[in-house]
Amino acid sequence: MLLFLSPTGSVVTTAPSRTLFERLKSPNLVAELDAQRTPVVRLQNFLSAEEQARLHEVARAVQREGVDHHSTKAIGGGKAWRTTFVNQRLPELLPDVWERVLGAIRSADDEHFRVLDEPSRHTLNLRSAEYHDIGPGGALPHPKHLDYGSLITVDFMLSDTDDFEGGTFSTLEADGTLQPRAFERGDMIIFLSHKYHCVAPVTAGRRNVLVCELWEGLPRICPQRCSDAFGPCYCRFAPPALVVGGAQTPIESEYRRIGRKGTAGSPHFVKVL
Repeated sequence: MLLFLSPTGSVVTTAPSRTLFERLKSPNLVAELDAQRTPVVRLQNFLSAEEQARLHEVARAVQREGVDHHSTKAIGGGKAWRTTFVNQRLPELLPDVWERVLGAIRSADDEHFRVLDEPSRHTLNLRSAEYHDIGPGGALPHPKHLDYGSLITVDFMLSDTDDFEGGTFSTLEADGTLQPRAFERGDMIIFLSHKYHCVAPVTAGRRNVLVCELWEGLPRICPQRCSDAFGPCYCRFAPPALVVGGAQTPIESEYRRIGRKGTAGSPHFVKVL
């Protein structure tokens, strides 16, 4: 059984979990074909106008902290798509909002997905929270885009649809049809991260959304979408205390990471003897 423990998004299981090496070699992810058969859950007017304003301000606050805390993605239109990685600042600065989000995720999972309560789950956390500012030319055009490595993705619309043109969010369904999804200001949509989705080009105005991903892994504080679910953080954004001497997080003290390359193909972890 899994329980939400805190506004940081941590979830733990009382059932025996797989070892770190097993989880890195074979992460317990939802099969792509299975994900395409699942619905997209839309919660209309989930965010109040005041909560939307607070989310905009959190993104601006992170941007003011310096250039290391945000990046500009070149997707379909040069600098038309700017992403600010809010990540753990979201539950830190808006714990009440994040607590409501976790409750909505839990309810949607109980009713539609049933992926969070699998007995082998170790710990679930917020992987990333990305604030997207999309102008003309910005798009996510590939119809088979998916959020690999995460379990559940939630999107929040933070702009009036009258303020931009284009930018339609769609999912590619199991029967091969591309399904446009209604998505208005204040709405929250919840779907399995391996469900194919895309965003049509914005042709005018500005489209602002917040995208959060929940994964089986540790909470990551660096301003990027981390690829390593477990082990110490070695990226250049990490506080020195996390990387000096290859120090491990308390949850994984029995393993040591011996390389800094990605772990998708071959995990660079060894058991401490």
